[in-house]
Amino acid sequence: MKRGLFALPIPGVVLLAYNVVVLLGSDPVGALSAVVFRASLTSGAAFTLTAGELLILLGVVALFIEVVKATRSSMASAIDHALSALVFAAYLVEFLLVKAAGTGVFLVLTIMSFLDLIAGFTVTLGTARRDLTIQS
Repeated sequence: MKRGLFALPIPGVVLLAYNVVVLLGSDPVGALSAVVFRASLTSGAAFTLTAGELLILLGVVALFIEVVKATRSSMASAIDHALSALVFAAYLVEFLLVKAAGTGVFLVLTIMSFLDLIAGFTVTLGTARRDLTIQS
């Protein structure tokens, strides 16, 4: 059960989070620019974090986790690559066809999903090549 959950691509969760934030509101741009965190820094600057910036931050964390997952060499990594390809396809189709997804935030998340797909294949191929030369 744990291994099955580990194979799920985390950028898919970020895609769902974007849809929840944007599609539940009447104004997609307004939903992304809503302030979710505000703090006063010791420098005197007022720090604010918007929903869109938070989604991008979650996308960066998801990309890092996916690259770390790509270093595994098992059958689960092949399934993970296939699921990552499906998630990227979902991002791309939604970006092209859904009006609420036509934002800069969604474009950045789509590119992160594409980088996850390419990095996963690249890291896995490099790991497999290294494993092959060690055993020779």
